[in-house]
Amino acid sequence: MERKSKGLTLVDGLLVDLGGKRTARLLGQLDAIIPWESLAAPIRPLYDNTSAKGGRPNVPVVMMLQIMFIQRWFGLNDELMEEAIDDRMSFRRFLGLSMHDPGVDHSTIALFRKRLHEAGLVSELFDQVNAHLLEQGLILREGIAVDATIIEAPKGRTTKDGLGNSKDKAATYTKKHGRTYHGYKAHIATDTRGMIKDYVFDTAKVHDSKHMDQLIEGESAAVYGDSAYMDKKRKKRLEKKGVHCGIIERSPR
Repeated sequence: MERKSKGLTLVDGLLVDLGGKRTARLLGQLDAIIPWESLAAPIRPLYDNTSAKGGRPNVPVVMMLQIMFIQRWFGLNDELMEEAIDDRMSFRRFLGLSMHDPGVDHSTIALFRKRLHEAGLVSELFDQVNAHLLEQGLILREGIAVDATIIEAPKGRTTKDGLGNSKDKAATYTKKHGRTYHGYKAHIATDTRGMIKDYVFDTAKVHDSKHMDQLIEGESAAVYGDSAYMDKKRKKRLEKKGVHCGIIERSPR
């Protein structure tokens, strides 16, 4: 059973012109071309809490899918996504939330992603959405930029009986700018306008450049990245294929 929106109110009507106009326009375009209902169809069987069994209603699957893609498009971790749903009006309108509807907490977002990974649906969903964006010209074909972002995971707490810990055992540690992080790393490839074309999700300790070749495979125009991705062999391979290498060269010592 999915929870229902309370519907738009007079307050929503008065606030309709507020919020980021560019973001709202982009999200409106995306919402119009992505077939959310057909994407949600293979996910719904993962939930079985019907009204007869009781329990809290699920957040609608379509809404959870939209949240997952907002995270990809805007580079938000679960905690930041929870906050953004609460205070970004363009996101709330995209998700179909009125000002009186509750948001979605970060643990619900994390659980949804976990279910998708366990069902092997993440890559398939992402590829389907990208195909629609390419077809509509919302992803450019003029080059690709690669970067990595750290997604922090809770360090966990020891249970009251002292026998267990809620720490995510799959997450690892890494250091950046003198700070220690615990979690994962998303390796992301975007077009030159910033729309995500592909990504690889790995643990935090994996070096930024490990998944570079996988992400740029098939690119025929140009490749961009910071100095962490510079490799002489990679540059030669790109130039041999006629692909412009826009990866920043490391400064000589």
